[in-house]
Amino acid sequence: MEIKTTTKQIEIYIKNKILNRELKPGDVIKEAELAEKLNLSRSPIREALFQLRSEGLLTIESKRRKCITKLTKKDIEDSYESAGYIESAIVSSTLHLFSEEDFENLKTIILRFNDSRKNGYTNFFDIDDEFHNYLLSKSSNKTIKRMHRRSCRNISKFLLCNTWRRAFTGPELYDRHFSVIKKLETGDRFLVESSLRHHYFETAQRMIETENIS
Repeated sequence: MEIKTTTKQIEIYIKNKILNRELKPGDVIKEAELAEKLNLSRSPIREALFQLRSEGLLTIESKRRKCITKLTKKDIEDSYESAGYIESAIVSSTLHLFSEEDFENLKTIILRFNDSRKNGYTNFFDIDDEFHNYLLSKSSNKTIKRMHRRSCRNISKFLLCNTWRRAFTGPELYDRHFSVIKKLETGDRFLVESSLRHHYFETAQRMIETENIS
């Protein structure tokens, strides 16, 4: 049984506020107010905010104000480009470890995208995480997998959560991920690398267009 520390609970609390749009990009987080509201000392609050900053969810502005990150066009492009390069490198280098059973498991995962629209995409991130984590699962390099997650997964899941709901339909999500699987099945490392990089590039552009970020 996982026992969450006070710091971790604060992180989850703030992330849920972001997901529920109670905290929006640019909103200021004040340590003192948060400590009073949660009836906690400022030490775990400060630790939680430091962790959220390391994940790209908080930024420090003038006069050391801590704010929910407001993404620019370049922020989105850079984060998705980084994730695309990392994931494509990991998957292409472990491609020989994937079996027919793995491909079928991946296809089973993405079938749920077609049902996610019925649920208002409430489970979209779970499906997407499961798919991409499966792709990364053949690598034993925990460090590079952490780098991948920090490069865009947190940004995508929290800061762009509502954008996803407007950017794609269920069938589009299925088709995009099915295309990746078909490239994996070829066993062609170059094709897999270019497919995954394009997958992330296309996602970034759709996010930018949907949010009308110039």
